[in-house]
Formats: sequence, C-alpha cells, structure tokens
Amino acid sequence: MAQKRCRHCREFFEVRPQSAKLQRYCSKAECQRERQRRKYQHWIAQPENAAAHREALKTWAKNFPDYWSWYRATHADYVLEDNQRRAEGQRKDRAFRKATGWRQIAVERLAAVEAMGSDDCSAKQTGSSRRIDAIVGYLRWTVEGLVFRKATGWVLMGGTEG
Repeated sequence: MAQKRCRHCREFFEVRPQSAKLQRYCSKAECQRERQRRKYQHWIAQPENAAAHREALKTWAKNFPDYWSWYRATHADYVLEDNQRRAEGQRKDRAFRKATGWRQIAVERLAAVEAMGSDDCSAKQTGSSRRIDAIVGYLRWTVEGLVFRKATGWVLMGGTEG
C-alpha cells in the first residue's frame, strides 16, 4: 500500500485506496480535527461564506441569549484571562488618549510660536528673540513632559515608554 506523510502530525500513514489522490491527513482524531479546522478556515475566508457565517452566529446568539453568562460562571480561568485582556486594552486606550492630548498641546504651542509677529514684541525684544524664547519654552516643556512620563511609567503610542 502507498504511504503519505500526514500534514498535521508529520507521521507516515497508509492511504485509503478510495481516496489515494486526495487524502492528506491520517485517521487520528487530532489530525482529523485539524483537517476540519483548516477546511473551515478556508471556507470562512471566502466573502460569500463569511456573510452566511455572520448571519448564523446572530441566529445562534438570539437562540441562546444566556450562554455567555453561563460560560463565565462555569469557567473561572476564562473570566480571569478575559478580564486581563480587557484591562490591557483599556490601559493602551488610556495611554493613547494621553499621548494624543500631549500631541495636541504641542501643536497648539508651536502654532502660537508660528503666529508670533514682530508687533507682539516689547521695545527691548525683537521678533526673532521672542520666537526663540517661545521655542526654548516649548522644548523645556517637552523635556519636562518626557521626564514626567518616564517617572510615572506612562506608555506612549506604539507600546514604548516615553
């Protein structure tokens, strides 16, 4: 009999004569589950099938409205992992909002520097020196903000520390 290597467990197996050309997986339960999983993933990747799948999920959810309450009540490890995942997502969201706030303040300060004209100056100060003072103030503010963010452990966009 002909032998092939299973795509999942990589062991050799005897091929069934009826499906010799098509058989890619051995008859072990684990390998058959993997075969079915891959077939389903391929099926769901097709746009026309994805819509049908979404509709089937909606119907199922409507028929079993208390399923997730029951599941969370009976699977404490899932609840713990899900809560940690949600907390991490919320932490990243807060960090993103903080970084966005800092960025907005920086843009406003730089716009104010750009908008400065020579008529904003006192008699002892030229327009250039006034702008330089504002830029130095902006840079000092930026550096102090970075030091503060490092000290407090804030995380900036992209997951890197500031």
